[in-house]
Amino acid sequence: EEETSRDIGRTVMEGRDAEPSNGASSPPTSLLLTPDETLTFTWTREKDLPKATLSAYNSSNNTVLTFKVKTTAPKRYHVRPPHGFVRPGETASILLSMAARDTASLWWDAVDSKGEQIKTEDKFQVQFAVVPESFASQFLQGDVDEKEVMKSIQNLWKELGELDKAQQKKRITSKRLTTKFEFPMNLSSTVAPRNLPASAGA
Repeated sequence: EEETSRDIGRTVMEGRDAEPSNGASSPPTSLLLTPDETLTFTWTREKDLPKATLSAYNSSNNTVLTFKVKTTAPKRYHVRPPHGFVRPGETASILLSMAARDTASLWWDAVDSKGEQIKTEDKFQVQFAVVPESFASQFLQGDVDEKEVMKSIQNLWKELGELDKAQQKKRITSKRLTTKFEFPMNLSSTVAPRNLPASAGA
């Protein structure tokens, strides 16, 4: 574990150069996100379970990156996988889905809003860091056991967090994303208010 902690390098987001420890130039290491600002969750009917997909591309040539996804509303969203790794030049796909109880509630909020947009303060945070070579050679080469790898990455993130708290040089880079809810146009005029039958008159 001590070797793993020492080997973790400093990373940067969106093309800013890492600060090399030996004075030599170092190419930028980035995790490029798509979308990179706002995650959109779309409803077409009440029973929909809105989903969003986040793509994380490792733009480096020879560095394995690890990522971790957090949200301000952990009971509302399911994140799969919540953490993982991306090899150089590859892309990880992260599925974000909403809990059923919230989808129905938000649908009816939209019906009752009479055309006003439902605002959301929900946010996601994607963190990433360089995977130490010692860790990559031990867990990420050859035939890997997915469960064992995920458990090892979870432990790696604990070490990364402790190191960031203890030292000035940060090893974790973060990117925040907002959310947006989209509902069908003219929803309040085409769907009867909640608790009323569809044939009810004015």
